[in-house]
Amino acid sequence: EAELIRLQSEHARSVAAVKEERLRAEEDARSSVAAQAGTTVSVSAAAAKEAALRAEHARAVSELQGRVRELSGMMAAMASEHGKQMADLMARHTGALSAMRSAAERTRVAKAGGEAGEMGELAMKAGGTGEALMGLWGMRASGAGAGKLGGLVAGDDVVVAAKSLLMMLDGEEVAAEEKLAAVERFHAKHGGGAVGRLAVASALQRLPLGMRWGLAESLTSHGEDGKDHNLPQMYWYGIEPLVSGEPERALALAGKSKIALVAQHVGRRLAESDGGIGHLVRAMGKEKTAGGLVKLLKAAQEGLRGRVGVAMPEGWDGAWGNMDDVLARRADAAAHAAEIADLRSGLAVAFGDKRAFPRLREQVRDGRLAVERREAALMVLVQGEDPELAGLVGALLDDPAMRLAALKALPRALK
Repeated sequence: EAELIRLQSEHARSVAAVKEERLRAEEDARSSVAAQAGTTVSVSAAAAKEAALRAEHARAVSELQGRVRELSGMMAAMASEHGKQMADLMARHTGALSAMRSAAERTRVAKAGGEAGEMGELAMKAGGTGEALMGLWGMRASGAGAGKLGGLVAGDDVVVAAKSLLMMLDGEEVAAEEKLAAVERFHAKHGGGAVGRLAVASALQRLPLGMRWGLAESLTSHGEDGKDHNLPQMYWYGIEPLVSGEPERALALAGKSKIALVAQHVGRRLAESDGGIGHLVRAMGKEKTAGGLVKLLKAAQEGLRGRVGVAMPEGWDGAWGNMDDVLARRADAAAHAAEIADLRSGLAVAFGDKRAFPRLREQVRDGRLAVERREAALMVLVQGEDPELAGLVGALLDDPAMRLAALKALPRALK
């Protein structure tokens, strides 16, 4: 019993201790809750105060930024106005300097020009061609006018006279009539030599078109220039712009020309131009010499090279008949008969004239003719799409001399 009483007493003490401990824990918990509540209140007050400070700071910053923008605008306006004033000042200053420099340069050039002119005239009197040319450049630099330069075109030295002429023609202030007169004076003095005619040919390109005809006819009358490397082409450069404007007159010039290249180029240019082939055909109808017909036919053929189906020009039948008449009546026609016949046939095919086909076929088959003539006739038939081409080419395959040409023509023949 004593032991039981002791155990009960210990149990009661333990229960009391537990209750006491629980009470202390509850008290501690209540104290902790109260402390936390106080802390929350303090934190909330601090946060509210901080927010107020931030708002005040933001208002101050915004106000300061507004002031800064206002000051920046004022400074930009002041800088812009200052820039305008400086630019205006610099422009006035630059203009004044430029005017002063221009005046000084004019004074210097006038003085130098006068000196150059005097030196040029002295050099011109020195006697040598080199010194005279240097003097001529000095005179030109000094502003020597057309009158002074024009007075030198008939001088004894052809080189100096030619350079004087070309300098004068390049002057914009010189009237066309004055230019022509100077060229004619030079031509009368120096046109008998190749150097003089070369200068006239160069001058021809500087004259108005209507003023070139007389000089062109004179230049192309010198047959000895035909073998020169430069003169025929130079003559043509001056004549070429005239052809399309006055084709009949150009053909007349070509007929009189003793420079074969010029005559051929005139005809070729006409054949290449719209409606120009008609002028050539009409000329063929009037030409009474075999040599003249050869020139016209070659020019037409060159201008129509590679072309078929060209509209037959009016007067072609008359030209054909005239060629027959020349071949039958002219004593000089025998030497040109074969060439005229070949050229006429090629031109007829280009015009779609079938009357040339029988003769061309005979020419292709004729083993007595040169292979070159037979091949040329075959190519004309190929270009003209001869309806009998297939049979002709087939027969030529057995001809050793024409086999290669026949093989080349075979794809066109089998179409």
